[in-house]
Amino acid sequence: MEIKEAIIKAKEMMEKRKEQLELQKEKWAKIKVEQQQKDIQLRESKKKLEKELLNKWREKADEFFKAQDNVEGIKFIEEKGGHFALERGDRYALYLCSDGSFKEQYWGMYMGNSNIQKVNSAGFGIEKIKRILRLNLKELVIEQILELGKPKRHQVDTITDKITSKVFNEIFG
Repeated sequence: MEIKEAIIKAKEMMEKRKEQLELQKEKWAKIKVEQQQKDIQLRESKKKLEKELLNKWREKADEFFKAQDNVEGIKFIEEKGGHFALERGDRYALYLCSDGSFKEQYWGMYMGNSNIQKVNSAGFGIEKIKRILRLNLKELVIEQILELGKPKRHQVDTITDKITSKVFNEIFG
């Protein structure tokens, strides 16, 4: 093989490689566009589902507030200094107020119990909304009302200490 033939062959090989790279670029560009379209459709379907669930959530709350007993139960909890909690986490709580609004509370380094804010429903995930929809609000109100009637931990200890010291004094004089 002569040098000129080698140069011509190398140029042909380089041209073929260039064409193959262009084909691969086009192929990957198509795949990227398809993936982006799928992502957009997925986001839109999630937004639609989340919106539907939020509407169901609002309907459930409205239905719950139609019964005067339920409103009285929430007002009782609020009068005693509490909040009707739909969900409580380690540093988070979601409340339903007697006026029908939803509020949330985050605890952090600079936020105390007084930092309760109106809910930004856009930040909720689908799973959280589904969990809240599964709640039996009436049973939850009853449970929280009865919880208010129980003695606090330090009250129980004080009563137990008094009983223990009284029994001790009766036994040992």
